[in-house]
Amino acid sequence: MMDSLVLSSFIKWVYLFVIVVGVYAVGPADEPIAAVPLFLAHPLVI
Repeated sequence: MMDSLVLSSFIKWVYLFVIVVGVYAVGPADEPIAAVPLFLAHPLVI
């Protein structure tokens, strides 16, 4: 149970990190496009 919880939390943080890096990589010019994965990830992070 604890291992599963830790793994789930770890996956969420990795996913969030990937999105943040992606947003920085895309840059300000494509902010609306970058906001889409953030919006999709929002329920997963919480």
